[in-house]
Order: sequence, then C-alpha cells, then structure tokens
Amino acid sequence: MKPDQEPLWGLVPPTLAKMAAWSACLIFIGVVANYVFGIVATMRIVALPVAVALLLTALLYPLTRRLRATGLRAIYATWVTMLVAFAVLGGTGWIIGVRANEEFPGLVMQVQQTAKTVEGWLYTGPLHLQPYQLSKWVDDIAVLVTAQQRQITTTVL
Repeated sequence: MKPDQEPLWGLVPPTLAKMAAWSACLIFIGVVANYVFGIVATMRIVALPVAVALLLTALLYPLTRRLRATGLRAIYATWVTMLVAFAVLGGTGWIIGVRANEEFPGLVMQVQQTAKTVEGWLYTGPLHLQPYQLSKWVDDIAVLVTAQQRQITTTVL
C-alpha cells in the first residue's frame, strides 16, 4: 500500500463497521447455539431415561429406607421395593388397558360420527366432492382402526 493511500476500512462509515461486527458476533453465537442444541438433541436418547431413573429412585428411596430401618438387609429391601414398584406400575397399566379396551367401541363410533359430519360439510362446502369418494375413505379408515384395535391399545398402553 502506498503511503498516501488511506486504508480500505477507513472508507467504511463507523456505524456500518459496528453493525458488521455485531452481525459477525450474532452469526458466531448462532453457529455455537446450533451445535449445542444438536448435542442436546442427540443426548436426549440417553438423558431422558437417566432422568426417569433418577426420579424413580428418588421416589422409591423412602420405602427402601423404611424397610432397611426395620432390619431388612439392603439387598432384600431393594428387591422388595422393586417388586412393589413393578406391581404398582403393572396394576396401573392393566387398569388403563382394561378401561381403554372398554372405551374403544365408543371411540370408534364417535370417530365415525365426526367423519360423517365432516363428510357432509365436504359435500356441501367449497370443495364439492363426490359422495362415493368420501364414503369409501371413511369406511376404509373405520375398517383399519377396528382391525388394528389390539395394536393401537398395546401401543397406547
């Protein structure tokens, strides 16, 4: 550069230079935040089960402590606590499964009624669809839901 020439950044107004510096900082923060959120998203596969395990441990510890205070050895107190927890969780799951199985036919009827209401709107609404198109779709969905009742109940449970 020649001595009589001014540097290039001297030609940029100070406000524009500050805005460019702040923009560069924000871009850097955004890139770092993206990587951090990516790592957290990857770790959720591990973090969620660990958090659930810690929560269950904290909830079940008072029972184990009381069993140990009664004179039961630590290993037996832990096993009794685990069996009680499995029994409670299993019983709760069984009750929910039975109730869901009892409510399923009513749910299918409600879905069919709602579908018929939507079907009527689609006939008379802005789309003006043909009746045979929609009735076939509704019947297919009802048959599919009824056929998959056991799998749906198992998945929900």
